[in-house]
Parts: sequence; structure tokens; C-alpha cells
Amino acid sequence: MTETEKRLTHCLKAMGISRGMGAAIFLTVGEEEQQQVEMLHYMADHREATGEELLDEARRISGE
Repeated sequence: MTETEKRLTHCLKAMGISRGMGAAIFLTVGEEEQQQVEMLHYMADHREATGEELLDEARRISGE
């Protein structure tokens, strides 16, 4: 696991996102580091975001 992936999972936990939703977000963002960084920036700017909002953003970032 890369440092960026570790940060992403840590931030998801810190935001109180459930394991299942966190896994869905993590997998949706994908392995490309630039997309992971973009997701981390979004999370930093939207600290009160719900799991659904984060998943929607992960989909947008990944192009789904």
C-alpha cells in the first residue's frame, strides 16, 4: 500500500465513514495516485461530507 493509499484510508476512518462505504470509495477512486490525491483534497475541503457524497465525488474523479 502506498503512502497516498494509507492517507486515504486513514482520512476515511477519521471522517467516520463505515468500512463498507470506505472500501467502495477507495476502490472507486482507483489506483492512480493523481486521482487519490484529488480525492484527499476534496475530503480536506469537505470535512462534513457523508459517505454518499464522498462516493459521488469518487465516481466523478474516476470518470464513472
